[in-house]
Parts: sequence; C-alpha cells; structure tokens
Amino acid sequence: MRVNLDAMSGSASTARAHTAWADAVARGWSDPQRAHAEGRAARALLDDAREHVAAVLGARADEIAFTHSLSQAHRRAVAGLAIDSALLHACAALADGWRTPNTQAWDYTIVEVQPDGAVNADAFVSAVNRAPTAFAVLQAANGEVGTRQPLADVAQRLAGSIPLLVDGTALLGEPNFDETPWDVLTAAASHLGAPNACAVLAVRTGTRWRSPDRPTDTYEHGWVPGQPDVANIAAFAAALTESAAETERCRRLNALSRQIRDAVPNLISDCVVVGASDSRVSHIVTMSFLYVSGAALAAELDDAGFAVASGSACASDVLAPSHVLGAMGALTEGNIRVSLPWHITQEDVDAFLTALPRCVARVREKFGAPS
Repeated sequence: MRVNLDAMSGSASTARAHTAWADAVARGWSDPQRAHAEGRAARALLDDAREHVAAVLGARADEIAFTHSLSQAHRRAVAGLAIDSALLHACAALADGWRTPNTQAWDYTIVEVQPDGAVNADAFVSAVNRAPTAFAVLQAANGEVGTRQPLADVAQRLAGSIPLLVDGTALLGEPNFDETPWDVLTAAASHLGAPNACAVLAVRTGTRWRSPDRPTDTYEHGWVPGQPDVANIAAFAAALTESAAETERCRRLNALSRQIRDAVPNLISDCVVVGASDSRVSHIVTMSFLYVSGAALAAELDDAGFAVASGSACASDVLAPSHVLGAMGALTEGNIRVSLPWHITQEDVDAFLTALPRCVARVREKFGAPS
C-alpha cells in the first residue's frame, strides 16, 4: 500500500478533473485564438474554465489568466508590478527635469516571521512604510508549516496605497477563499487534484500592473506567453470548483491533521510540531525530530509506503535545509512535512501513525542516537 502525504507536491486527479481533462483533450485541442469551429470549441472550454475559477477566487473572468506553472505565475506577477512601477518612476522623472532614478535595480526587504511562522502585521506594514515601496508580497498561508498570515489586517492597513501580491496556493480549498484580499494573486491547486502543469495569475481591475513584454496573439489572455493548455486548464477549474463546493472535505482534513499534531509528540520523544496550532490551513503538518536527518527519515518512510516531504518546500533538493524553519528558530535538519491530499482516509492516517515511530527509531539507531 502506498499513501501520498506530500499533496503540496501533487496529488491524484479527482474524477471530475480527469473527466474535464479528457473532454478537453477530445474537443479543445485546437488553438483557442482561431476563428474556425475547432478554435471556437477550444475557446468555449477556456472561457468556461475562466468563469469557474473566477467565481472561486472572488474575481471577474477578465481578471484571470492561466500559466504553465506556479513559478511562471510568480515571475510574471512580480515583473508586471515592477515594470509598471518603473514606468511610473520614469514619468515622474520626466516631470522633474529628467532627474532619472535607477529603475533597473530593485531593492527588497524581507520581514522576519515569528516562532509560529506568521509575520507580525505591525512589522510588515512598518517595513512597507519605511521607504518608498512599489508593491508588497505576502503568502495567504505558509505552504511549509501551514500557518495563516495576517492578510486581512495587512490589506486593510495598506488600504490600497500599494498593490498587494498574494500567493494563495496553500489556502486554496479552505472555506470562503473568495473573501481573501489581494490585488494580484498567484495560486496552484495540485494538492486539490488539479494538474501540476497549471496555475493562475489574477490581477484586480485598476491595479498598477502591466504585462512585462509586448503581448501577441499567442499570449493567454494577453498576459502569458504560449498557447494555453486547454485540457490542463479545464482540469484545474474542475478540481478547484469541486473543492470549493465540498465544505465537508476541509472539516475532514482538519480533523485528520489535528489527530497527527496531537498524536506524534505523545508517540515519539524529542519531537516538536511546528507552526501555529490554531490559525493554520487544514491539510499541512510539519514536525521536527532531534537526532534524525530529515532526508533519511523521508527515505525510511518512503520504504514503508509513505510519501512525505523534507527540507525546504521551495527547493528541489531534499537535502537543502528549510529556510522557513530557520527563520522561525525551529530545528531545520530533522523535519518532515505532511500535507494531506483530498482523498486521504482515516485508515491512511492510522497506518502512518503506526509506522512513524518505528521509522524514527530505525533512523536514530542508524545514526547511533537515542530512540
């Protein structure tokens, strides 16, 4: 038996997402920019997906574009904010007698997180106000430890003074996502059964954002280069819409993740569950173990049939220490992250809680450490 406990890296497709993908492969294979019947069929599927995603995100359809990865969404979101701010500074310089500022190099400020993984809203807003700032970036929730960020507080206090870019990935699937404040939003939904090769870039109407290059008719929505992958977009929309409709799923995942958080420290010595205990998403649990290599423990669990993550969630190399845990002041070397997929069962969690103590003991024994 294999149990996927690394949903943030991807999860099995839902039945609805797979059906939507297969239908789009059969009917939406043409270029949606073309005026012929085949192109119009692809365009209809693409427009339908855009409408459904917009409804879940609390946006308008014309504020939604699809990218081929979350990284691409991040890069274009930042570039679009930066280039428009650069143009604004250039216009100001023109009005000020060509006293041209350096618009090529950008400074940035990192706001440290607290021990629970959340930024302090006062510190964040103070950092924004300390110097002229083009835009602010904040996760809706941390994808490595699951802690929710004080997004509503920050957005209210910024009060539209500068654009707020939000990575909403970890919060997708939680109730009332459409109430999440943002000016520019990036998000992927692979943990909800959507394809890995699709993400969303959303820009509120009136936000100071501009496509970082000159769009052509090969651009998705005029914002993203390359012909859109209609099949993956249709599957993305189906998985996202399904998760928003199934409120019971979130309650079930929350109960199972709380079971893990409560049980592990009682089952294994020298273990800490990190991240906020209450203000967190329902599907992520991160644990740190003394006398254990996180990579070795992940490998041991893999041999036992359980896929988990270790190291930094933003690094492809599992051996890379987690910069998130380091910023929190938590143990960085012996950590594993469990992220529950939509299809997880009580039996899966019970099996994991039975196997984990044995796996930790075996790794500690290999390293000659206390068990």
